[in-house]
Amino acid sequence: MPPKKAAVEEKILLGRPSNNLKIGVVGLPNVGKSTFFNAITNSSAPAENFPFCTI
Repeated sequence: MPPKKAAVEEKILLGRPSNNLKIGVVGLPNVGKSTFFNAITNSSAPAENFPFCTI
């Protein structure tokens, strides 16, 4: 007789199993979307004090 297989431990996945998360930031001009994006990503998107700077 072949040996018995070891019991497989099940992992519980919450949410989506992949890591392809996409997020959009929507808002009026000059409300701080680029500043918020720069703060959370540690990048340097242009953030100036006039409308439509980042188009």
